[in-house]
Amino acid sequence: MDDQTVARAMARAAKQHGLITLRQLLKIGFAESTVLAFERRGLFERFAPAVYRVGGAPATWRQMVMMATLDSGGWASRRTSAALHNVDGHRGTVVEVLVERWKRSSQHRGYTVHEAKDLRGCDLTRRDGIPCTSLVRTLLDLPAVEGLFKCEQALDDSCRKHPEILDAVRARFVQVARRGRNGTRIMRVMLSERPGGYIPPGSTFEKLALRWITQARLEVPEKQVKVVDGDFTAFLDLAWPRLRFAMECDSLTHHFSKAAQAWDRRRRRHLKRLGWEVVEYTFDEVKSGAFIPELSELLVLASITARSRGI
Repeated sequence: MDDQTVARAMARAAKQHGLITLRQLLKIGFAESTVLAFERRGLFERFAPAVYRVGGAPATWRQMVMMATLDSGGWASRRTSAALHNVDGHRGTVVEVLVERWKRSSQHRGYTVHEAKDLRGCDLTRRDGIPCTSLVRTLLDLPAVEGLFKCEQALDDSCRKHPEILDAVRARFVQVARRGRNGTRIMRVMLSERPGGYIPPGSTFEKLALRWITQARLEVPEKQVKVVDGDFTAFLDLAWPRLRFAMECDSLTHHFSKAAQAWDRRRRRHLKRLGWEVVEYTFDEVKSGAFIPELSELLVLASITARSRGI
């Protein structure tokens, strides 16, 4: 093994709190036999099924969080993400990660995994080099695991530090709130009590869109349609599976990182390869019903395309 390859591996691990995955090592140029040799010599310590810690790297809470994200392929979330964002009342204790679909092959213990069906690029960012949910998404997810007092503490602290955050939280809440989603009631109460106005029950993207679609007598779509292709999983807000056509709520107009935008693009491209046509509308377009004329035309085109394919 040449020194340059080893140096690249060490540099990568340094950016990941002393950790590196088997996949990353193989991509850098390590052979599996070399990885095993490094492990036997104590240069690498197996920290999870396919995650190694560089020998001598200090054990820290952030390292545990990084391990959980590398092991699960997810993002630090909820109380863990709140600590990474330095939200008042949250310190590094528990380790929670959010994934679109839990990878059952991972047997590692020591962190909690939560599943999500509504992740978008705007929900994802990095803190201290660790993949985690954005501050907006973190505040929305906290009520699922904490009581009203702690959630108010987190929201008010974030508003003091970022005066514009309340509008962003309210906008994203209206997009993701749905019956049965843990923490929805608490967050609705908190937002209704703060500047910006009352949020009526049921004012979600899906419900408003379905109301307009029904009034226009268009074919009624299915909600939260699951699309699976190997390791890829996506949940579509509203979809017409027969037509391979779907509509989703356009996320917040700004993204917080290039990685978030890249995540959205990869998702759209994969759906396109599977034959899905996905259109996005803003919440304002759905609220006003302005999307209906265009949607009607697109459904006709999708139906024609489906017939040409013999569907």
